[in-house]
Amino acid sequence: MNSPEERRARWQKSVDHKAAHGLRVDNDPVFLAWIEEWIAGDVSIKEVQQRYAALLMSRDKSGLAANDVATASLMEEVRDELPEVAHLQIGQTVDRTKTTRTGDAAWGIDD
Repeated sequence: MNSPEERRARWQKSVDHKAAHGLRVDNDPVFLAWIEEWIAGDVSIKEVQQRYAALLMSRDKSGLAANDVATASLMEEVRDELPEVAHLQIGQTVDRTKTTRTGDAAWGIDD
């Protein structure tokens, strides 16, 4: 397992990457507290992802959230540029993590 400093640097790299691409990072205090737990080494990133998915589902269980509309538009642009990700579908916010990882892999971005 990486040190807390390495995990914090990894988190900051992820935040910076998203900001550079016009994507927002959830600033929900509960989510950020989970990130701090991960940085401290108290929970795994998988546990944070599972908690976050549950949080997102609790926020909006009825179709696309407002932020998903912007994400869907962005994905349409990405599909035009990268045919190899044309199969990706965005349904709800909980799909973002999987889609982002697939898109990052297609772009050759190492997380």
